[in-house]
Amino acid sequence: GQEMEIEAVAELVRSQSLALGPTPRRVLLDTVARLEGEGIEPDRELLLQTVGRLVETGDLLAGERGRIGPAPLRAVRLTEEAFLLAGAVPTDDLLRELPVTVDVAGAVRRAILHGKDAAAFESGVRNLGGVVVELDRWSGLDRVPPAGQEWIRDLGGAGTAGRKAATADSSEMQVYVPTAEQPIQGRRWKRCAALPSKGLVRWRREGGWHEYAWVVNSEGAELVGLSKDEARRTMFSLDREHGCSVSARTTENEGQIVVEIDSVLPYAEYRALLGLMERTNWREWPVRYQGDRQRAATACAMLEERLGIVCPGMEGGANAEA
Repeated sequence: GQEMEIEAVAELVRSQSLALGPTPRRVLLDTVARLEGEGIEPDRELLLQTVGRLVETGDLLAGERGRIGPAPLRAVRLTEEAFLLAGAVPTDDLLRELPVTVDVAGAVRRAILHGKDAAAFESGVRNLGGVVVELDRWSGLDRVPPAGQEWIRDLGGAGTAGRKAATADSSEMQVYVPTAEQPIQGRRWKRCAALPSKGLVRWRREGGWHEYAWVVNSEGAELVGLSKDEARRTMFSLDREHGCSVSARTTENEGQIVVEIDSVLPYAEYRALLGLMERTNWREWPVRYQGDRQRAATACAMLEERLGIVCPGMEGGANAEA
């Protein structure tokens, strides 16, 4: 059949997640994969990627042990006229209830008011069970600490008190090794036969998903279970601690700044970046974000401050040369 684009697959996933409610990721994937319409069938790899992107953008919620559920609608204020729309509400319902046009690009949907009544828009959002929120609140920047020593220190302390300790499968275990010799962050995972004395480890579970843990004390096999998002923040924290933070690449294209990043970002910074710039590719690496110079400078400053990511050429802020 004809190959589907991520926008169409995302619509299928949102509607099926609403119908199923919280369910194991595998059940959601199998349900969507069985949907065929007019000879169109979603590619399994694209389907898997799309579910991951929808969790990152806040359209779906990821729970424990690989469970996925629909997220309520959040209209994230970007400007007086523009909002990012997150949640599992189908696009057709948004268009029916809200006095806006909806721009869809990949897994991201933006609403533009075009001078329409903002009060009517907010009322429509409430009718769909949602709320209007500010970018810092929605992204989590106002409450999630940046990557760094404080984050690492909390992993073995009060921040993770009462966490159910994970049980590592040593045959599949990998340890995260921060090193400047490997510029691509995702390739810094190395197989290990035994627990490190301290550090970030992961192993693959039945069903294909990774379980992550922080080793507090290897002798007592003391492990603190981490979510995938917490593991990502820990990776950036370890990179920062070892002086091998990843770099972005910046170029200029017809007055727009393009920022390329070859890492998966933690949710808070990723969502903040989506609010500041537009993601322009969805199926290949590195991920590219595009925006005007002022927004790019704001985004790069945020990435460096919070994750240690350096954007060469943007260090001077909005007046820097690309």
